Amino acid sequence: MKSALSYIKNKNLIFVVVTAVTLMFTAAVFSCSLVMIRTISKMAENLVGDMLQMEAERCVSCIDDYECLPWLLDFWSSNAGDMTTDYDELYKLESRLADFGDTDLLIDRTNVSEERLKKLEVEEQKVFADYCFLASRLEIDTDKNARVPITTKCIRITDDSEFLFFSDINSEYEDDAGAGNILISCPLDKDLSEYYKTAEQNAVSGEKTAVFRTKGAEDKLVYCIPVIMDGNTVCLFTSSADSTLVRTTVLNIVKRILPGCIFMIILVAVILVLILRKSVVRPAVLLKNALQEYSETKRSEDIPKNLGGLTEERNEIGLLAAGFNDLAISIDSYVEEIRTNAAEKERMLSELNTAREIQMSQLPSDFPAFPERSDFDLYAIMDPALEVGGDFYDFFFLNDDHLVLVIGDVSDKGIPAALMMMVCKAYIRGAVGREESLAAAMEYVNKLICEKNSLGMFVTVWIAVLELSTGRGTAVNAGHEKPVIRRSGGSFEFVVNEHNLALGAWENEEYEERSFTLGKGDSVFVYSDGVPEANNISGELFGAKRMLDALNKVPDLTPEEKIKDMQNTIEEYVGEAKQFDDITMLMFTKKA
Repeated sequence: MKSALSYIKNKNLIFVVVTAVTLMFTAAVFSCSLVMIRTISKMAENLVGDMLQMEAERCVSCIDDYECLPWLLDFWSSNAGDMTTDYDELYKLESRLADFGDTDLLIDRTNVSEERLKKLEVEEQKVFADYCFLASRLEIDTDKNARVPITTKCIRITDDSEFLFFSDINSEYEDDAGAGNILISCPLDKDLSEYYKTAEQNAVSGEKTAVFRTKGAEDKLVYCIPVIMDGNTVCLFTSSADSTLVRTTVLNIVKRILPGCIFMIILVAVILVLILRKSVVRPAVLLKNALQEYSETKRSEDIPKNLGGLTEERNEIGLLAAGFNDLAISIDSYVEEIRTNAAEKERMLSELNTAREIQMSQLPSDFPAFPERSDFDLYAIMDPALEVGGDFYDFFFLNDDHLVLVIGDVSDKGIPAALMMMVCKAYIRGAVGREESLAAAMEYVNKLICEKNSLGMFVTVWIAVLELSTGRGTAVNAGHEKPVIRRSGGSFEFVVNEHNLALGAWENEEYEERSFTLGKGDSVFVYSDGVPEANNISGELFGAKRMLDALNKVPDLTPEEKIKDMQNTIEEYVGEAKQFDDITMLMFTKKA
């Protein structure tokens, strides 16, 4: 028992129970109000429907006893513009009918047949039709309940769906030309047409037609009674009322119960606010103030004092306050760690930038490279994927007539590759010219790399020595990409030769030289695998074919123009994709 009482006194339970009861009561009030409104709306709609049915039946009784009704409807339709519509003319028409040869027309008008009417003169027919129309209108309007805005219509069943109106003081057509007279023609709504067909079928079978609610711009209730003579429907009497009748009734009732509902809701809201203020708002304010002060001072040791003892409460608020205190302590520790890491990262970035500057300074970057020479043109670039890269290029003279061209790619990336690149570049510079042949120089460099290659990296290299006076040259391809040559006036084409292994792959590899000749206007283009293997955001490679197409797009460009054009082409293809590998290109053109 004591355990149960202690549990009930717990602030958590009180808050949850009171809040749940308040919300359930509020929901119940709203639900009952909605059910009541819907019920009242249905009752009001049924009441208006009964009124419409009574009005339609009353109107039918004023006209369905005419034996010549079909003839009258046809005549009224055909002569609508000439019909007499003033009630004061009714007695004049009576006296005119008395002057005709058939004096029983007035007395026996409901039993007059079409055959009998057809024997009359046209003027006599018009007077009779006018009289019947005014008499029917007068009978309909005399007993009308003007307090209820019901519109009565007589609808002819024709292809054009003509509307024949008797006088109706509440008609929405009252201000229209011809309203209250006899005829206004307009197309029927599709849904109404289907409703009228159903009413006809029900009338034949003796079933009662329900009230129809229109859809669309006008919201109305409609009731229809067909007038059937000799098994055929000659017209339809419809009564309609705007649905505002239903809404007005519902609103009147709602106005009566609304003050009570509002009072109950306000009362519940006040109770809920008092509970929330004590159990939630005050702790929330303390938490907010403590958080704000901590964000300004960054002093986690002041949080327990600012929370005003909330950390000692045994509820969710207490757990939240204790968690906030622990979080602030963790944040202080984490911020200090971030500061240390940021300083270390900044130091590393600074060192990487220095390494990049050192690496790039080792590559020839001043162009034109040999401004005193006019017999050739030369240009090269290296764009690393990281701060430093493993690609490199080089060109230098062995003597005034022999030029060395080099391009290489270390198998790794980053700082290790950059160090290997600089070592390999230095080895090549030292070996070429000292050894008896280009192949021997590459074998010497390969042995040096294999002896001191603890990381197992290798380097692909294409190297050529070109005799400028004759255009003859020798080249060694140590696992590098196929070079591309363009003969003067021709297009760029791949040079397909068997490759040797990359430097550092196997110590005893024997390298082979390939001879070639460049004439005036010929060019050679070499590149690293970062060019064909550049990929877009979908992972599709740029490829050797696209590279060759880009070279041949405008073949007669200088080496600098050609390489910059290739750079732009690759950038457009790659788009927003991150650069995956170093991109290096070198192009040589013999001008004389």
